[in-house]
Amino acid sequence: MQDFNLSRFFWDGVIEHFIMRRNIKLKNLLLTYCTTVGIKYEETRFFVDGYFFNHERTPNELGMQDYELIAAMGEQLGGGAGAA
Repeated sequence: MQDFNLSRFFWDGVIEHFIMRRNIKLKNLLLTYCTTVGIKYEETRFFVDGYFFNHERTPNELGMQDYELIAAMGEQLGGGAGAA
């Protein structure tokens, strides 16, 4: 199985590079990334090309190319009309 070169963009502007197998679920990589940088997977949202994606899918299933960027953003709660 061919390796997949993946670039991941994190909200603080740091670009991390990872290599993984194309047939491995992306969730495994996302969990590892969260553990490495010390953030909670459950509170982080990931998307490719501006769209959320199923973390149970593989790069092959999503048609991802080498060096594709995955944006990671912290989940925001509150701050709506009630904030004063």
